[in-house]
Amino acid sequence: MKVEVIYANPQAQKLYQLECDENMTVKNVITQSGVLSDFPEIDLTTQSIGIYSEVVTLDHIVKPDDRIEIYRELTIDPKDARRIRAEEKRKKDGLKLFGA
Repeated sequence: MKVEVIYANPQAQKLYQLECDENMTVKNVITQSGVLSDFPEIDLTTQSIGIYSEVVTLDHIVKPDDRIEIYRELTIDPKDARRIRAEEKRKKDGLKLFGA
């Protein structure tokens, strides 16, 4: 069966397409894909893994056409990122906050 493994860091992203046997675990597929050799910073003991944006465990059995995603730690909280973008937009547009 065909499955995919995907990983991205700030410098690169890579998609691995491979054929694997039925009843393989997520960990088996990741190991077989070669992503761990290409991206040695991946630590399967601490990083979350998902299939189509749903977090799964390493012993999850993959199904045909699954896309296994290896997630990185966030570099900034999404709320903080939105706040920073809004502040930059206000400055650019010359707007002020109420009470400021």
